Amino acid sequence: MGILQNISMRKGAALKDRIITTLTIAVTVTVGAALWYRGSGYYLLSVEQRVDAPLHALLAPAHPVGHLLGWLGLGLMTVMLLYSVRKRVRWMRRLGSLRHWLSSHILMGLLGPLLITFHSAFKVSGLVSIAYWSMIVTMVSGIFGRYIYVQIPNSVLGDGQSPAALAEEARSIEVELERSVSSASDLVAAPRPDGARGGWQALLVLLADDLKRPWRRLRLALALRRAGLPRGEARAAVRLVQRRDLILRRIDLSASLSEVFRYWHALHKPFVYIMFLIAAVHVGVALLFGYAGL
Repeated sequence: MGILQNISMRKGAALKDRIITTLTIAVTVTVGAALWYRGSGYYLLSVEQRVDAPLHALLAPAHPVGHLLGWLGLGLMTVMLLYSVRKRVRWMRRLGSLRHWLSSHILMGLLGPLLITFHSAFKVSGLVSIAYWSMIVTMVSGIFGRYIYVQIPNSVLGDGQSPAALAEEARSIEVELERSVSSASDLVAAPRPDGARGGWQALLVLLADDLKRPWRRLRLALALRRAGLPRGEARAAVRLVQRRDLILRRIDLSASLSEVFRYWHALHKPFVYIMFLIAAVHVGVALLFGYAGL
């Protein structure tokens, strides 16, 4: 299989991931917008004013819709944990790819906190506020963790390739570039690795590189056209350069980002435990004594 065909296949996989990510965001935003549209007049009232509002009998945390939203949110947050079970239990490997499980995990990790926020009617206090803000920290850190995870070789959301396989692919791209863009080889030269970095320095480099990438792609395309390459060849060269540079970046930052991911994982888990522990206390007290604004 040719290099360009291989890149096209990976581009197709990346497009599929972007579609799934876009759908996840769209579903979350749509659900949030629909709930806000229906209840914003109630949620914007003060606690004292809400008691006399027409929607209080539906949207208050202890009343039908508010109560249901709480159970749905907690249910999604609980089912979300099955992703961790799927990673560790051998017989569950037959139940779909880990990539799809992770996509579902992310969707539920966004929808769950959203529904619980509406369940709380945007008012949290007392012990349950600790669980609520632990949940928000968990959600935000989960988004950050996904961003790091996808950069690491062999990750489920990355290409699933080892650093050695990635290095071989980068060498093949270099050969293809030397053959197809020999007249403008200086424009497609590989970036030099910057050497060892600390984890947080690598993260800053990653963020800066992602922000600059669209402008670099545009500048390279224009430079190749000025160098006399036909439009089709220039586009193909840009795709090759992009893929090679991403591979080299992943190899260069692999050890540092893996270190950041380990730290992230160690910090992420305690918030999950705190969230579920206090949520269990909240639900238990509510069931035993009736909801009283815990």
